[in-house]
Amino acid sequence: MIRKTALLFALVLFCQPLTAHAEDGFVPLFDGKTLDGWEQHGGKAKYEVKDGAIVGTSVPNTANSFLCTKKTYRNFVLEYDFKVNTELNSGVQFRSNVYDAEKTYEVAGKTIKVAAGRVHGYQCEIDNDPHRKRWWTAGVYDEGRSGWLYPGRDGGNAAEFTKQGEKVIKPEDWNHVRVECNGDHIVTHLNGELRADLHDAMTAEGFIALQVHGVGKKDEPLWVMWKNLQIKELPDTGAALPQASTTTALTADDAPAAAPDADGWITLFNGKDLTGWHNPYKYGKAWVEDGTIHLESGQKFFLVTDKQYSDFELEAQIMLPTTGHSNSGIMFRCHADPNKVYGYQAECDPSDRAWTGGLYDEGRRGWLHPGKDHPKDEHLVKAPLGEWIKYHIIAKGDHIQIFINDQQTTDYHDSTDASGYIGIQHHGEGKQVYQFRNIRIKPLN
Repeated sequence: MIRKTALLFALVLFCQPLTAHAEDGFVPLFDGKTLDGWEQHGGKAKYEVKDGAIVGTSVPNTANSFLCTKKTYRNFVLEYDFKVNTELNSGVQFRSNVYDAEKTYEVAGKTIKVAAGRVHGYQCEIDNDPHRKRWWTAGVYDEGRSGWLYPGRDGGNAAEFTKQGEKVIKPEDWNHVRVECNGDHIVTHLNGELRADLHDAMTAEGFIALQVHGVGKKDEPLWVMWKNLQIKELPDTGAALPQASTTTALTADDAPAAAPDADGWITLFNGKDLTGWHNPYKYGKAWVEDGTIHLESGQKFFLVTDKQYSDFELEAQIMLPTTGHSNSGIMFRCHADPNKVYGYQAECDPSDRAWTGGLYDEGRRGWLHPGKDHPKDEHLVKAPLGEWIKYHIIAKGDHIQIFINDQQTTDYHDSTDASGYIGIQHHGEGKQVYQFRNIRIKPLN
């Protein structure tokens, strides 16, 4: 009886990890035997299966090579193990794409053209380069498009990143990587250590791919190996990232600071103080008076929410000063860096062109609606001075609608940003004071 009980206990212990793995929601990307579900693009490096791992081997005189999943993914947690020759650069693409025709992107005010057939998109780097004294593995690189994001355009200290990377990496041994993507939030871990934590909304969906970097004329074959590739897809609602930083997209299932009312609306401004809001700038004055938020500044700045939102209905009211030049707006799905806020804005424009309720891409592309495809004399609404103006914004997927005082002014499709902060703008007209009230949001499932 004792022996049977011990055997049963051992079987239970043996089976537990498999059961827990299934409950975690991860599914394998690689069956350990074949390359079913994958296809090669780019260069002609060799990919094969050996001892339960995918092995990529360099060949001379070819471009970067990519073994890509046939399926695309949007929000997910990706995990894998890799081992690499110390002389080879490599990485794992995510939210990446390849097209039969040339593709054009607008990045930080610059137009970037990607050639037909070129794999491009986010890459979790395998970059251990003692020659340049750089250990940037698990950094995030925008392959074929704009270069380093982290460390780089989206944050990170290069020197500190190298210092940490040199300690964490295990040269020519198996290393474990975790990549988390939810909305514009991207987080990477290497061997259990947080590496990159950034926000970037250039691409919302794409395939996973294994890169063998080009080696020029070098004849000696260099190798990289991957195993235990698995992915857990997250609900397409901006669900909170597991093990990520506290800044995440809010959904209807989250617990907000203010409880939703019977219709699902959540108050973003409590009418008493600026709880739930912050100023990412070193300047700009914000205060609460008579149940309204007041903004004053000699330079343009934005007050933004502490939380991010993905799909939602948003309502707010703006009052412009009674005299003098003014301009304002409601930011949504926007990004907030130190001294910089950028992204979608529902315009508040009291000028004679009357574009209140138009859609403006603050800090990037400029006017989306009215834009180059719309007549310059197209009138929406002229914002009145000294009166409350009601905004109603609906953002669901790539569909954006704006209503001013219950009149629809914008009906537009754009997939640049899937989630982000809500913000209110002071345009920088010195002593002019802008007022905001009745700000509330209803997350959409």
